[in-house]
Amino acid sequence: MGWSLTQNEIITRHDDLVSAGIISSTVMGSESITLYAVWAVDSKGGIPEEIDPENPKGPDNTPDEIPDFYQVRVEYKTDGNGTLDGTLTSHIEYLTRLDGDKWSKDATVYPTRIYEAEANTDYAFDNWTQNGTIIGRDAYKDFTKIELSTDTVFQANFAEDVKGNEEDGGSDTIPDKYQIMFTYESAGNGT
Repeated sequence: MGWSLTQNEIITRHDDLVSAGIISSTVMGSESITLYAVWAVDSKGGIPEEIDPENPKGPDNTPDEIPDFYQVRVEYKTDGNGTLDGTLTSHIEYLTRLDGDKWSKDATVYPTRIYEAEANTDYAFDNWTQNGTIIGRDAYKDFTKIELSTDTVFQANFAEDVKGNEEDGGSDTIPDKYQIMFTYESAGNGT
């Protein structure tokens, strides 16, 4: 992060940078000056395949040379009863907070993904949630327009769908919990 005239612990929060006493310059006189390197935690955000394709650790355990407190973690996942775009059940990305070309603790970020939730057999898509709050009921979701300032989890939720199709009695892509099944019985006075 820089150099300081005082020794510091490893920085874990942006607010700790202020108290670290990072200097922009110093004048060397005839006396010795001890400078201490100021380091920040960087244990997350890397792309594992680029770091070590033989031993991927995942983005939550791979450094990327950006202090973790300047990044927002975004996870896209399913509830286990479907996929994202037909193949994924989860994806994690780290987005760097930038103000122009400089890291910023106050900048917001925008996700980079667009996904379509696809239900497994006997399930139908129900909704998307953001940190547990419903944000949409369309299986196709463009996340790139959602402004974020904190770590976020987007989840595709599915519900059982084994009824509703009149032809074969199977699923009809509407979760069963939103349907009522009833039958008509003739009293014998007509059809």
